[in-house]
Amino acid sequence: MPRKSPFIIMLSETERNELNRRANKYTLPYFIVARAKLILLAAEGLQNDEIALRLSTTRKIVSIWRKRFF
Repeated sequence: MPRKSPFIIMLSETERNELNRRANKYTLPYFIVARAKLILLAAEGLQNDEIALRLSTTRKIVSIWRKRFF
């Protein structure tokens, strides 16, 4: 059953630009790119289940990183 995260991500323009830079840089380690994409998707309002599905990871991992970024 999908649950709504209490951690709403709102990004400043600077944060969004940096995360986009990281998400599109192929020379960075995979985990940095994946975390940047995760936060960008969370900022778009997607739920943890949808983000996990799009990034081929678990909802638990998405939940942990959303909370840490918040």
